[in-house]
Amino acid sequence: MKAVKKYLFIVQETEPFLDPSAFATLCRDLIPKSLEGGAEARTFMPKWGGINDRRNQLHEVIRLSGQNIIIDRTDHNLLIKVASIPGTRAQVYFIDNDEYFGKRGFYADHKGNEYKDNPERATFFARGVVETVKKWGWAPDVVHCIGWITAMMPFYIRKAFASEPAFRDCKIVYTPSAIPFKANMPKNLVGILSHRGATMDALAKVELCTMADFERIGVYFSDVVAPFVPSAELLEFAEKHKKIIMPAPGEGDSWASHFVSFINDVWEESHPDKNDDDD
Repeated sequence: MKAVKKYLFIVQETEPFLDPSAFATLCRDLIPKSLEGGAEARTFMPKWGGINDRRNQLHEVIRLSGQNIIIDRTDHNLLIKVASIPGTRAQVYFIDNDEYFGKRGFYADHKGNEYKDNPERATFFARGVVETVKKWGWAPDVVHCIGWITAMMPFYIRKAFASEPAFRDCKIVYTPSAIPFKANMPKNLVGILSHRGATMDALAKVELCTMADFERIGVYFSDVVAPFVPSAELLEFAEKHKKIIMPAPGEGDSWASHFVSFINDVWEESHPDKNDDDD
C-alpha cells in the first residue's frame, strides 16, 4: 500500500489543552493514530482564551512569530506557540493573536452571542497556518481541517497558494463541526476573505448568506469530506459538488482508525505505483 507519509492537522480543539469534548477527544485520538506506520504529523489549532500557557507548557516559537497578516488593509500580529501532547511524540502549534483569540472562546461569548468577526478570525487562523508551513519548507501529503475555524484553509490552499511547493500536491480533507450559527455575514466580507487569487468570485457557488453557510467553504474546496458530527445539509452540499465522502464507521469501530485507513486508500488510488514497463 502507498500510505500517507505526512499529515497536516488543522483543528479547532484537542485534548489536553481544553476540556474534553467530542471534537477534542477525536483529535486527541486521531493525531497519534496517524503516526503509526512511520508517518509524520504536524498540528495547528487556535490559542483560545481558555488555554493556560503555564499549565500546558506552551512557549513561543520566536523564529516563526512576529509576521503581520494583513486583513482588509489592517495589520494583525501573528504569534506562534508550541506544546507537546503528553504521552505521545506529537506537538501542537498554536496560532495566537490578542485581538482574535486573547480571552475569547470558540465562536460565542459567555452569553451565547456569536462574535461578529468570526469570518475574520478564521481567515487570520488559516493564513497564519499557511505562512508558517511555507517557512518550514515542508510539504504535507494530506491536510485535514477539522471544525468551523478551519473552513478557510481549503479555499486559500486551492485559490491563493495552489502553486506553492508546500501545497501543490496535497489532498485536502474537511471535517465540519456543523455548529448551528445564526449570525449574518459581515458587510466587509470581500475585504476579509480576498487574498491573492482567493476572491469572492471563486466563492460564487458556495452561496454565502449567513454564518450557517460558512462551513460550505471547507466542503467545496476539499477533496474528501469526513463527517464526524452528522449534518444533512453539508452532506447534501458535498454530494452535489461530487466530493468523496468518508462513510460512517461501523458500530464499535474507531473513527480515528477508520479515517487513517480510508485516507490511505484514497491516497493509494490517486498515487498508484509506477509500472516499470511504462519507462
